[in-house]
Amino acid sequence: MLILSVALAPHGHTLHDGRLRFGTVNHTVWFHAPLRVDEWFRYDQHSRWAGGARALCHGEILDRSGRLCATTTQEGLLRRV
Repeated sequence: MLILSVALAPHGHTLHDGRLRFGTVNHTVWFHAPLRVDEWFRYDQHSRWAGGARALCHGEILDRSGRLCATTTQEGLLRRV
């Protein structure tokens, strides 16, 4: 799972930029309700903080009815080479 890209978007970068190196410090998924991967779902991602070459990103996975099925977090290290 790599939701770190949402921390880079406001700066005009992507994880596929050859000048960036990244790694996950930790990530977590909490399941709140059953989620069928063969059905439609929405994955909202956002980053509320980034600084010091690190970023903290959050995500919410909702089913077609808008029910929250899972919450995700990822803390990562991002460096320009």
